[in-house]
Order: sequence, then C-alpha cells, then structure tokens
Amino acid sequence: VTEAVDILRDELSKVTDLMRHIYNDRVLVVTVTVDQQEKLSRNTRSILQAPSAQNLNLATNYSSDYPAIFNIILWLSIILAISILATSVAMATMDPGRDSIIYRMTNPRMKKDN
Repeated sequence: VTEAVDILRDELSKVTDLMRHIYNDRVLVVTVTVDQQEKLSRNTRSILQAPSAQNLNLATNYSSDYPAIFNIILWLSIILAISILATSVAMATMDPGRDSIIYRMTNPRMKKDN
C-alpha cells in the first residue's frame, strides 16, 4: 500500500509540473486521500437456522373499532373548526348600524329629553 501511495505521489507531481508549464502556473491541484476504507460485511445465517422473532418491528395492534372512532372524531373536529371559523367571521363583520335595537330604543328618549 505504501508503494502505491509513493507511485501516486510521484505521478501526481509530474502531472502538476506539466500542467503548470502548460497553463503558466495558473493551476490548482487538490489531492484527497482516505486513510481507511469502510469494510463491507454481510451477516449470514445458516439455512437450517430458524429466523429470529425478536427484531420483527411489528406495528401495534388496534381494536376493530379504531377506524370508526377515528372517522367520527375527524369529522367532528372538522365541523367544529368550520363552525368556530364561521362564527368568528360573522361576529367580526357584524355592523349594527342604526337598525339595532339599542339605537331604536335610545333615540326616542333622547328626543323627548330635549
């Protein structure tokens, strides 16, 4: 391995010198070396060995009523959110103006006092 690294360094220096001569010293050379490669390994098991049931990563069991309850809660929450939104918009845009019962009851009294 060390011999291959030495050969690579020598050839890289030769290529660098050649490129510097061709491009008038306007060359950037970057060298990256990796010290240790990851070893790939494959875990094997015997064909006769029974598969282990420990790491099956199974989902939790739900009751048979789960879809119905989920559907009821989902639509109830959607309807509740829409009704709260509609009530909020109606209250925010409410303008009593002169047609309100408050204005109809107080205006005649104000005229009588004058």
